[in-house]
Amino acid sequence: LAADVRAAAVARTVPLSVRRYQSPAVCATGALVSGGGLLLTTYEAVRGAEGVDATLPGNRRISQEIRVVAWDIPRNLAVLQLPGAGADSLAPAPVVVPGQFAFALGFRDCRTAAETRARLANVAGPAIELADSINPSERAAPLIDGQGRLVGILSAPRRAASLLAVQELLA
Repeated sequence: LAADVRAAAVARTVPLSVRRYQSPAVCATGALVSGGGLLLTTYEAVRGAEGVDATLPGNRRISQEIRVVAWDIPRNLAVLQLPGAGADSLAPAPVVVPGQFAFALGFRDCRTAAETRARLANVAGPAIELADSINPSERAAPLIDGQGRLVGILSAPRRAASLLAVQELLA
């Protein structure tokens, strides 16, 4: 992934620290998908959360105002509302085809951005199958193409929810 593409994509993703009762906080990642502060992540990342903290660009942390506004349990998607998140969001990828490479963006320690490359094996409707397994630390991560455009949201080691699923949820 080219350095400039990576930097632009990371600026449009948000590390999340998710707290559950009597458990250590876990990291997840969301993709900004609208100028209204909508953040796309997995349902698994926020299910049963007692609290969610987000670190916005500029190192500004928010927690009290975050709300889950939509979810799709079977497709493992959730949309959060982040007040003050800004207007910059990841553009959707116009074409996604089998054999194409994509990159899962994550924040391994809730601060350090990292990406993992995977090849798309099957793109059918609301699901994308990956030919390569993605490290568990990058789950709940945006999946982008080589130009930094959103392909889907990684929801399992070899599966992602496609933009079709995302668009249906946002509608």
